Amino acid sequence: MISQDVFTSGRSLKRTILSRMNDIGKVQHKFLMHILLLFLSMRGRINFLQLGRYGSMDEHSYRYQFGKFFNWLYFNKLLVLELCSDDKIIGFDPSYITKSGKQTYGVGYFYSGCHGQYERGLEIGCFAAIDLKQNTAYHIVATRTQYSKKNDSTEVVEQYCKMLKDNACELIKISTTLVVDAWFYKTDYITTATDLGFELITRMRDDANLRYLFTGIQ
Repeated sequence: MISQDVFTSGRSLKRTILSRMNDIGKVQHKFLMHILLLFLSMRGRINFLQLGRYGSMDEHSYRYQFGKFFNWLYFNKLLVLELCSDDKIIGFDPSYITKSGKQTYGVGYFYSGCHGQYERGLEIGCFAAIDLKQNTAYHIVATRTQYSKKNDSTEVVEQYCKMLKDNACELIKISTTLVVDAWFYKTDYITTATDLGFELITRMRDDANLRYLFTGIQ
């Protein structure tokens, strides 16, 4: 009974949000209502073959619909504004994804925070809306990091800055406070964030060389 209530309320919420998006047609609207609940209903690996097996459409229809553009950033922004309180911030953090296949586009060596070393796989830069009253983070948008054989940190920072620039227009409508970890305590990223109108919260690196030593009350 509880599960049914959750699906009913979720379906109603999705219908409300999709009705506010004027750039999607009736067919895509119906497909999104179907696919979002189907994803929550399936267990195990999800691909087009499995979708055709458990869903109400054939495999080719799923492939065709997934080839269409959909503004997930705008959709997730409306979802956050509908569900969250007024006390929220934006969080950003890259996430390493294990991937051993040879045919996957973009596979390279990225830093894994869990293992503390560079490993082969994929990486995405994730933005989330963090509701401080609910103690919950809501996913907003993720962008894949381009792998560079040079392993140049400056180039990686430029990619993270571009991710922020590309999504800033919608993110700043959710919150003007951006939270990142100590790795982003870099001039280029801080300048980019502040120029876009964000108030950046982070901390200094452990090896930061302060010009003036603070001697006040800790």
